Amino acid sequence: MGSDGLEQESTEAQEPLPQAPTTSAPEREEQQQLSRGLGSDGVVPPVHPTACFNCRSARQRCDRRLPCSRCIIQDRACRHPSGSQRGRKHGSVNKPDTVEKILARINESPLRSQVIAALLREHSGQTFPTTPPIPSRPHPTPTITEDEASSCIHVATQPHESYPPHDNHSRILGQGFTPSEQSSVVSPYHIMAAAAADMTPSQYGGTSPILDPDLTAHFSHAESPDPIYKRLETYFAPRITYPKDWQVLASQSIDSTLKLEADACDPITARLIDKEDVDLYWSLFFQIRNSFVGLLDPVLHTSEYVHSISFTLFSVVCAMGCGISGRARDRILYPTLLSIAEANVRWSIAMSVRSVELIQAIINLKYWSPLCDRHADDPYWLQVSYIAPLAREIGINSPDAVAKLVNAAQPDATSEWKERLTRNFERTWIYVFLAEKSFGITTGRYLSVSWSELPQSIPDWWRKPMTSPTDRMICGIIEIRGKLLTALGKHSLVDRSLSALLGWHSEAFGILETTRDLRCTPDGSPSSQYLPILDYYMGHSLLVLSATALKDMRSLDITEASTEISIVTERTFKVASRALNVILYDETLHELILGIQNNMYT
Repeated sequence: MGSDGLEQESTEAQEPLPQAPTTSAPEREEQQQLSRGLGSDGVVPPVHPTACFNCRSARQRCDRRLPCSRCIIQDRACRHPSGSQRGRKHGSVNKPDTVEKILARINESPLRSQVIAALLREHSGQTFPTTPPIPSRPHPTPTITEDEASSCIHVATQPHESYPPHDNHSRILGQGFTPSEQSSVVSPYHIMAAAAADMTPSQYGGTSPILDPDLTAHFSHAESPDPIYKRLETYFAPRITYPKDWQVLASQSIDSTLKLEADACDPITARLIDKEDVDLYWSLFFQIRNSFVGLLDPVLHTSEYVHSISFTLFSVVCAMGCGISGRARDRILYPTLLSIAEANVRWSIAMSVRSVELIQAIINLKYWSPLCDRHADDPYWLQVSYIAPLAREIGINSPDAVAKLVNAAQPDATSEWKERLTRNFERTWIYVFLAEKSFGITTGRYLSVSWSELPQSIPDWWRKPMTSPTDRMICGIIEIRGKLLTALGKHSLVDRSLSALLGWHSEAFGILETTRDLRCTPDGSPSSQYLPILDYYMGHSLLVLSATALKDMRSLDITEASTEISIVTERTFKVASRALNVILYDETLHELILGIQNNMYT
């Protein structure tokens, strides 16, 4: 039985396989032409815009012939859809599904108003000013029907068509396109712009899709606004006041990377000092160190007031007062208080605290901070350069913004107190300019605060009501530094000769010397006690002028035997002798001699 089975298997294996039906040469050529999309007569069949149903169901590529090559090979009936529904076709009068979907996504997005406003601006080809806002129209804005919206989409996709005289809306939508932009390809951006322009309030929540106040006159608003618009208006609404460092400290999260504890930023809470120590430090600071800076108002910046609004400025004043105390305990405590003040300033900068007190803390801390061994290792410039954009962010560079800040900070205060707060903001902005220009003269670095951002009457600003006695000194420093910078600007235009340099120095020296004689003459007012300090600063400006002239003259006359160098050297010697006499023998500066150590402004 086994042998019979083997014989049967070998017999079945030897049977020949069925052969494919043979075709003649003309038939094979005809099939090859059909597979290449050619008819039997060699003519290329027309191409359909879409794939056939058979290729779609099989997810295969279709050559879109009538019939296609795949259907010819498989001997199937090739049927195509009547038209394509993909995307936006030229000449269509219906809104495609793609545009509807994108509009729906824009409507659901929290940034819907910004996107739509940008589309409308680009579509209309207009630039809307930011100020002043356009007043509302007395009559309601007409809404756009669905038919008009569809026609506007059609108009946006055909920029070469002429607009009827009576179709104002279509003419406005089409005015952003020029004949040079005619193309058979329709831009999706233009489709979205036209579709956004056609959105009516009834279609999208009954509110205007525009957040820009200059565009609100073009759309009608409903009584119940959309929550999305409320969020956008809250997000983009300008704010007058900003949270203080105490508020930022209280609102920080538990797991914050820059988390700061209250007992680590406030020396009183940390029990390092008490009320008696604070009173002593405050008295020393305003008696000695603030006399040279003049940034804080003794009447306004009391210890209680400063501690309530800013622990950063409070810690800086305590550290600066402790540094000049004669008690043995304070000499040991000073490094700790200085470290706390520096840490508070760095934390406030990192947490984006926006307050005038932070600017005042940075200026005072950098003015009196110990010098580094090398100027390149000193980070003072990075922190000082931070105060200019911070001041603009708060708005103290604008008189209108200052008035709003004062009214928002103390709405129920008396007129005298508001006037004093106004002087505080103005004084801080003036000192931002002074700090930049003073550091710039010393180190050669100039920042962004220009003379045009200061009031024209800056030399007489100290005469305003509710100013402090040191404000006269600040105005005098601003005036002498301004004239010095003007003279240094003319220096670059002078010929490099001894006679030309002497003429330039004589003219500039006369202007600065006249200003010094005019501003440093005592008149019996309370501010006259600080005139010796102003004389010291003005003498520094005169020395900078003479040093610039001598530097160029010595490069021309190595022997230094010329008459021109002798004249400039004699003037320099007189100014330096006068400055030394003021420092050594003037009673005011003799009492305040501790206040001029380690400052980088001179």
